[in-house]
Amino acid sequence: MDIVDAQVHVFHHHTESQMIACMDALGINGVVIDELWSFAADDTTLPCQIFPNGANRPLSPLATGAALKSPRRFSLQQRVSRLDPELGALFAILGTTAGCRAVRIDGRTKAEQEALGDGGYDEVVKLARLHGLPIFLLIPGPETAKIARDVSCRFSEVQFILDHCGRPESMEKWDDILTLSECPNLALKWCHPLHYFDAGPYPFVGARVQLARAIESFGARRIMWASDITVDRGGVSWADLLYTIREDPALSMSDKEWILGRTARTLLKWAV
Repeated sequence: MDIVDAQVHVFHHHTESQMIACMDALGINGVVIDELWSFAADDTTLPCQIFPNGANRPLSPLATGAALKSPRRFSLQQRVSRLDPELGALFAILGTTAGCRAVRIDGRTKAEQEALGDGGYDEVVKLARLHGLPIFLLIPGPETAKIARDVSCRFSEVQFILDHCGRPESMEKWDDILTLSECPNLALKWCHPLHYFDAGPYPFVGARVQLARAIESFGARRIMWASDITVDRGGVSWADLLYTIREDPALSMSDKEWILGRTARTLLKWAV
């Protein structure tokens, strides 16, 4: 089975050879890197370049190098700032950067969520559309479903992927997120379910129940697995997060193949 982990943060603590050894041990063929070393005091993600206007440009030097050296094993998603003073030039570079498969909008703050809703990110989305880059959306909070629906409907020709199961704050909010399956250009990243659902111990039966609901709503072809193991604080292993899906007796082989790799390959245009 071709397995792709759609989000890890690596290389500032791990070498490429160490990462490949772990991947080989688990049968993971590829990972998508979100390069994140740490957060600055103002919550800016590092590494980044700071501009005179105070805007920051997240950078991915190690991930880009890894994708150049091992293109079958490593790709990257690039965080972007709507305040970057050279967005057009940046996207022109990203669109031709080897291994850059998508961009990511970080909507963790109220200001960024408001910007998503009132058009503040429209230039970012239009540039992503121009250069054929899907967009990962990180939108925690009570308005996740509303914001994701609005932006995906306004830009129906852009592929969006909602990060971290939509980070539901309750089962009611999870129900709202499942209704986003009505947006055909919106997919779901199945990541950190143990933090959002009453999963229980391995094999995380409670999370398996909610994955079945997600498949019923979105279909396996719009769900991609990600471990985010490098920052997960749940006391679980990379193997646990993989095997709970790979060994789920309720899932068909086709469902497993799509969720564990084929969806990411297809939506991110990462050929084997």
